[in-house]
Amino acid sequence: MTATTDLLRDLRPPWLLQTTDEASRVLANFGAAAAPPNLRVFTFKGERCTRWESFYRECWDVIRPPQYFGENLYALKDVLTDQDVVGLDPVLIIVLNATRLLSHEASDDREALLRCLEHCGEFCSAPEGQLTGPPRPFHTLLHLDGPVPAQLHAYPRMELVQ
Repeated sequence: MTATTDLLRDLRPPWLLQTTDEASRVLANFGAAAAPPNLRVFTFKGERCTRWESFYRECWDVIRPPQYFGENLYALKDVLTDQDVVGLDPVLIIVLNATRLLSHEASDDREALLRCLEHCGEFCSAPEGQLTGPPRPFHTLLHLDGPVPAQLHAYPRMELVQ
């Protein structure tokens, strides 16, 4: 599968994609500086998110959620799908070095987080999920930088174009 900004604006699955392209190439194609003005990009660094505690610290830095943000997956989904927080634009979550994401936690924990991100994509892209405004694309791009954990094999691979 080849990546273009059109693919990331799609209201259809896959909600999670993976790439083994260089991190610098991922950012050059989709990072905040390269993204179109109407695409919200949140970039997480897997090496800074090896435990839940550090993942939620990164959430505070990257997403800048409201003060009431609770550090659990229900609250994360609420914040990522809240149009008052992320706006009405399409959303792209980039996880650099995703093989390190929650690597010091049980493998079920990483899977739960990825399911949460998939649910965000389903919710934001469905007309019935919107209280105000139109449905909007929500995708997650996992940058894989080393041996790939088994649960990441299921997600479609994306090759970046120049």
